[in-house]
Amino acid sequence: RGLESIRAAAAAAKDAWMRAMPLWQAMNASRPAAPYVVRAVGKRGGRHSFSSDDAKRAALAGLKSADPALTGSTSSYDAVVLAQVHDNRCWFGLQLNDASLAARDGPRDEALR
Repeated sequence: RGLESIRAAAAAAKDAWMRAMPLWQAMNASRPAAPYVVRAVGKRGGRHSFSSDDAKRAALAGLKSADPALTGSTSSYDAVVLAQVHDNRCWFGLQLNDASLAARDGPRDEALR
């Protein structure tokens, strides 16, 4: 349980990571090929003895153990990885698009309403 479980789950996601990165590369042709630099983002809900920052660091550590060429940065990165923890569930996501889909980040497209 806890951060060690997050680290282990991220490491176990190696096959999914290796399948997701070519899709990410195809959608972002201007991005470099491996090795990638990722920014980890953590979101946490429920009662835990760790912070969202701890969760994202644990997820990144797990991914790095699965893909040793992977590095992390918060200022200069190629991709964004989300580690989401809520109660006793944990999931990971890879942001495929460059721009945020959040309505608060810019004008809404009328076609999406």
